[in-house]
Amino acid sequence: MQKYILLLALMLLGFQMNAQEFNASVSVNAPNLQTADPKIFQTMQNDLYEFITSRKWTDKEYSQEERIDCSINISITEEVTATRFKARVTIQGNRPVFNSGYNTVIFNYIDNIEFQYVEFQQMEFNENAYLNELTSLMAFYAYMILGFDKDSFELYSGTPYFNKAATIVSNAQTAGISPGWQAFDGNNTRYWYNEQALNAKFERCREAFYIYHRRGLDQMYDNPQAARVEIGKAMRLMADLQEEYPNIMLQTQFMSAKSDELISIFGDGSVPPMEKTKLQNMLVRLDPSRSQQYSKISQNAIGSKPGRPGMNAKGRMSPNSDRPTSRPGTTRKGGG
Repeated sequence: MQKYILLLALMLLGFQMNAQEFNASVSVNAPNLQTADPKIFQTMQNDLYEFITSRKWTDKEYSQEERIDCSINISITEEVTATRFKARVTIQGNRPVFNSGYNTVIFNYIDNIEFQYVEFQQMEFNENAYLNELTSLMAFYAYMILGFDKDSFELYSGTPYFNKAATIVSNAQTAGISPGWQAFDGNNTRYWYNEQALNAKFERCREAFYIYHRRGLDQMYDNPQAARVEIGKAMRLMADLQEEYPNIMLQTQFMSAKSDELISIFGDGSVPPMEKTKLQNMLVRLDPSRSQQYSKISQNAIGSKPGRPGMNAKGRMSPNSDRPTSRPGTTRKGGG
């Protein structure tokens, strides 16, 4: 009997270990605060890590290799009270490029937040009701990352997760203490990021996001020329949208995450000069604040492209998943 109980426990443990969606890295630091006990921030860091990695965010099953890499870096800027803080948080989500050891950024956001935290208090969260500012913020980031991750593999498949993030926004509008939940809090806020992801007017941006990743980056290893053509199509969709709706947040966030990557892809020495010039001019129109950086495209080779030889991990597609089942730096047992 004990053997069967042990076997059942191991099976349940295996299910739990494979159920979660994120490989998370969480850091909390308070470089300029003198009054708060530093142990509080270590406890907060541990609590947030457990909240992100132990919760099941979707109804999908993720193997260890399929989990999404994300990092959350919180820098405490002000101790309002002994249990209330202001902070600047940087959140990044990455997904692997097919058939390569390269990870590409799909979410890169900097936020200013305010929250209450009591050491050792339970991190409460309910999708349908506002309970806690810090968990609401973390859940919002998690669902936005999941939405963009899904969009990068299948057109508009991130919508259910953007809708979950929208519910969090709606619930937090009546009780949330961080700026950014309301439409009038500014132009580059959580509210607008989520609103634009669900707004039919800006679907071309999500279409471009899909083309860029699935038909562009994921094909870079096998056919770099065809992949660059698809990435060029994605950027033209962005440019067309820019003419109609200048400086929307979806687009500015995309360019912030992808500028270095685009320079690497099109700045390679194998790209014809005419193609370089055409893409460079388009990027400067889309993202004039980085025009100096984009000038590197017209120079000589500046480094290897994503997904090209020299990166040793191989991605493979599972028959039950639209995600590569081998994360960078891993090899599936029995796989090639």
